[in-house]
Amino acid sequence: MNRLFLLALLAASSLGNSFAQTSQPTKRLQVGLVAGKTILGTYQEEDPWQKVGGGFVGADFSYAFAKEDPNFTIRLQPNWESYRYESLGEFEVNGNGSYRATLNSLNVPVLIRLAIPAGKWVSPFVELGANYKIRVRGQVESRSVICGIIGCNEYVFEGDFMAKELRNDISLLAGVGAEFHWGDITIPVSVRINGGLGKYTFQSETVQSNSFSLVDLKTKTLQVVTGITL
Repeated sequence: MNRLFLLALLAASSLGNSFAQTSQPTKRLQVGLVAGKTILGTYQEEDPWQKVGGGFVGADFSYAFAKEDPNFTIRLQPNWESYRYESLGEFEVNGNGSYRATLNSLNVPVLIRLAIPAGKWVSPFVELGANYKIRVRGQVESRSVICGIIGCNEYVFEGDFMAKELRNDISLLAGVGAEFHWGDITIPVSVRINGGLGKYTFQSETVQSNSFSLVDLKTKTLQVVTGITL
């Protein structure tokens, strides 16, 4: 029994050493997927942070600056994003009402990530970067009420709207998180702030009498980001 236990202990030790040698990524170039969920956001400078919806999904290309140090990397994460903003208070469309706007965009972020190994399988990290946002399209649903002499009427508007100015946006990115390693597989989990630098206006494509616009938007979002790289 003691011999069997000793053999099992030696086998486990050998397996552990083998795994420890491959618990950190060994490839200089890694490719994977990235996805994020938007949990908080603000869309105008004077607005408070609030709960918002949406998220993004895309590819993750990682390249280590030095082959012997895979913890200092540059990352390209092109992704498709859809985020949703709702107003349930007073908003003048055709009177006081509410609206829900969904904005879609193609993002091309570039980040520098510095990870610090804290064990065989986990590496906390910080990352900084910039994102180029290509605005694609938006949809809006709004409800408003107009009251007159003969009573009140509810008006419903649904339609597409595009950027009034064909101008895209640069945003700054900052995040903290941790990488979890299993051989050459890495699963990062982080919290990331995405803050736009420019302002823009969305205008509906309908006739002026039934128009809708979002003016001087300047987005800032807080996202939970994860993915997998190989």
